[in-house]
Amino acid sequence: MLGFLEVIVRLSDFFFCFGILIFQRNILFVPSFYKKRKRRVMKKIVFVFSLFCALFWMGCTKDHVVERVVYKGEPVYSVFPLEENLDSISVKGFSVCTSNNDLKGALPKIVAEEFGMEGVYTYSTYSTVANIPKKKNEHMGFGTPDMKKVGYNEQFESRSVYSYSGDTIATIGTYLIYVKKNESGEAVDRWLPVAPEDLVWSFLSLRM
Repeated sequence: MLGFLEVIVRLSDFFFCFGILIFQRNILFVPSFYKKRKRRVMKKIVFVFSLFCALFWMGCTKDHVVERVVYKGEPVYSVFPLEENLDSISVKGFSVCTSNNDLKGALPKIVAEEFGMEGVYTYSTYSTVANIPKKKNEHMGFGTPDMKKVGYNEQFESRSVYSYSGDTIATIGTYLIYVKKNESGEAVDRWLPVAPEDLVWSFLSLRM
């Protein structure tokens, strides 16, 4: 059964191709020195050829549809009072982990060097976030974590996290890599730098 995303892509391709065909039939120009019969034949040839190309293109789109993989978890967090209205919050795990790209080639330089994984691999990049509930009078900011237990920035150039805070939820995120197999096709099955459930985040909570 076709996935929802694939159905949408195929429908959009169909209507796009159909529009091209109508456009070609309306603007096809044939010089006046052609006889009427030859003009009709030329139109039919161009229409059939265009239809063939359109159907061929639509058949090829299936190979380019990539369905995202989404994992959902339940982060566990612990609160450590620092002052009367100030707490330190430690969070382990994740809320949502979503695949971004499926790639084959060398791992990003910083990742390959850190884990000694030179060579060609089949892998996916993932954006991972943890959502923490908060009160309206509570201000939450990102604390200083153990950088060995978080992921990378979006370009995979350094260990990094990002964070933002709404009225009722504070969100912190990072990027991970899941290595599927090596160049020989052997399974690797490894998250880098850590698995989503092993991420450790830090927040500071100030109640006003």
